[in-house]
Order: sequence, then structure tokens, then C-alpha cells
Amino acid sequence: ALYRWDLTWDGKDVVMETSGTAIVTDSLAAIDLALAGVGLAYMFEPLARADLAAGRLVQVLPQSAIEEPGLFLYFPRRAAMAPKLRAFIDTANEIGLTSLRTSGRKTQSQ
Repeated sequence: ALYRWDLTWDGKDVVMETSGTAIVTDSLAAIDLALAGVGLAYMFEPLARADLAAGRLVQVLPQSAIEEPGLFLYFPRRAAMAPKLRAFIDTANEIGLTSLRTSGRKTQSQ
């Protein structure tokens, strides 16, 4: 398998070998294929949240989902940070905080 799924089953970590005819590395393409009924899409829940809420997608094996603490962004700390990088960091932080607030999880500011 090109990619194995990391799941939790009865409190134990499980690795699931996968196979299929459609393999994508783009999360939006994976969602599009799942919406078209081609197969399953393995991804972070926030990426599919709107489609799940609207009923266009259904979560499969919810009891086996792994809780991740979030995404991490590594960058050099410099006094002269490029404005585009600063804007990206600020936007990523805001999206992350919004995602935490809407998922019911506690943010560091709560």
C-alpha cells in the first residue's frame, strides 16, 4: 500500500493497509472523489467539516478516529520576517483557533 491508515481500535493503535484504484495526494481532490462516490477519504476532520455537517459526507469508523493535537508550522524567527510569511502565520493561527472553537475543544485562551 502506498499509504496506511493510522486508527485507534479498543484503545489500541492499529495500522490499516489500504488498496484502491484512485490515489490522490490532495485533500480537496479526495473530498471531491468521496462526494462522487468513488471511495473513502482519510483526512483531518476540519477539512470535511462542512460536507459532514451538510450530510453530503458521512464519517466512517468514528470510534477509530485518532485525536491529533493540531497542525504545526515551523519557520525561522527573524526580526525581518517577510510580510507574506507573517500574514500566512497570522491567518493559520486564526483558522486554527476558529477550528478549535467550533469543534467544542478548549483553546489555550479558554
